[in-house]
Amino acid sequence: MPEPVAAATFLAQAQEVPVGAVVMVYDLGAGTCDATLLRRRADGFEPFASAGLNDLGGLDVDAAVVGFLQATYGTLWTDAATRRRLWDQVRAAKEMLSRASGTVIMVPALGREVPLGREQLEGLMRPVLRPSVAMVRSLLAEDGLRPSDLAGLFLVGGSSRIPLVATMLHEALGIAPVGAEQPELVVAEGALTVSLPAPATAATAAGAPTPEPRSDVGAAAGSASCNAVRLHDNGVVRATFVAEVRITPEDSTAAYDYKQRIAGDADLNLQPVQLTGLGEEAVIFEMRGSSAQAKTMLTLRIGVRDGNLVWQLRISVDRQDKAGWTAAQKQDLRDRLVTVTRAALPKVTAAVR
Repeated sequence: MPEPVAAATFLAQAQEVPVGAVVMVYDLGAGTCDATLLRRRADGFEPFASAGLNDLGGLDVDAAVVGFLQATYGTLWTDAATRRRLWDQVRAAKEMLSRASGTVIMVPALGREVPLGREQLEGLMRPVLRPSVAMVRSLLAEDGLRPSDLAGLFLVGGSSRIPLVATMLHEALGIAPVGAEQPELVVAEGALTVSLPAPATAATAAGAPTPEPRSDVGAAAGSASCNAVRLHDNGVVRATFVAEVRITPEDSTAAYDYKQRIAGDADLNLQPVQLTGLGEEAVIFEMRGSSAQAKTMLTLRIGVRDGNLVWQLRISVDRQDKAGWTAAQKQDLRDRLVTVTRAALPKVTAAVR
């Protein structure tokens, strides 16, 4: 499913979008910004125009803050480790200023904290975000649309939670944007919403009752994905996270599906570990890659079967340095993936019962 379709599907639940109406999805991630126009059809959303900027995102806001600090205080770090801490501090301060009017940043080279206010941050951000506002205006104009023709303006991507993003779009278009508390998860939530239909309501034949499957939605399958970019000491780490839920009419069909698609793959790959306390059967394992990718690419998969529902999560992390993955780092990522599954699986199963 195209990401803008998934996003529009999820956020349209917060307001009425009639059939035939047009909405825009504005996606501001860590390193890119995209805008897509979609028309509401009887069976969902259909994208018909899009535009993008491959050099604008949350990392550019971080860079603007770092540049301001360098111009104000001089040297900010003394080595790669303190450089990373400084950038982490800047990102944390940016996120804090989404909720507070002021915060502080610890500057390693100075050995002290320096203040940063929301007004200062917004002054640094406006020049960074202006090209995205111009892109949105151009997209509308090229398709012969006015801002007033939009039935909704939906914000997606982790960087879109910054209040100035909504403010600038509102100023430019006169439309109050709609967002989510966790905009980085909107695409995944939307895709799951579409792929998990409403429970079946057909009556059971008289005199021949049959047990309801644990997830009574008939046969369905759906997937969702989201991407994240994070700064690393020696470059950029790119992480891709994919979630998939499959539902079958019978438990036996799900068991066969799990055996063929998950347990079978686990046996062919690296370090499969059976997990307890997750559904009826669960396993996590590392995908086997080429020798050339072994140092930089790590892919983990976790699979769970709970009655007639089969759940999979896959995370692939590509590091651009040559240091390679340590056993401790791999185990940490495994632990995080298991934690995410334990937290999310009950919500998914509850939603489809």
